[in-house]
Amino acid sequence: MESQNNNHLLQLVSTALKQDQLSGLSEMLKSIAEAVNACGCILWEVAPGANLEVQRPSGRLFVLAEWFRDSRVIAMHDVPLSNSVIGAAILDSAPINVPDVLRDDRVYRHPAFLVEAKIKTMCVVPIGILADSEAGGSLSLYRNEPIPFTDEEVAVVEQLAKLIPDLGIVQILVEIPSKGWAWQSGILS
Repeated sequence: MESQNNNHLLQLVSTALKQDQLSGLSEMLKSIAEAVNACGCILWEVAPGANLEVQRPSGRLFVLAEWFRDSRVIAMHDVPLSNSVIGAAILDSAPINVPDVLRDDRVYRHPAFLVEAKIKTMCVVPIGILADSEAGGSLSLYRNEPIPFTDEEVAVVEQLAKLIPDLGIVQILVEIPSKGWAWQSGILS
């Protein structure tokens, strides 16, 4: 198992070093997902303006990058920070393993992505997205089989996820013609 993890780590680092655009993150997510036999992986980021420092945190999380074995593109692109297992992992700075997504009340269900994609189990690992951040995003890994992620698999994901902030992901405020201002993420080259 150790040798296989090292091979996945080497492959992930190799992919990271080749990065020159945000879309390359999907290949990294694919490597992470395949390392733990997941059918998909989403990199979530806390949206600008979210308030994490209050009793009831507010804000949303949005999809920064994703990979699914069946080339699925999810219809939902943001979830609430305070009413989702994804947000809970970030707020608690701890991974969360969800053995049954349909029976866990922390799992955000609208729209019905999890049902449509036939997701049975998921694991969420908080990560720092921007330089010097402790949390600000998470990796969510998904399985179509009712096989929960093991502690060893969660540890592998945590180890591999630590490489993502080193890519120099930044957010800039950009003006979109006829739509106003919006936050856009990108990778420093």
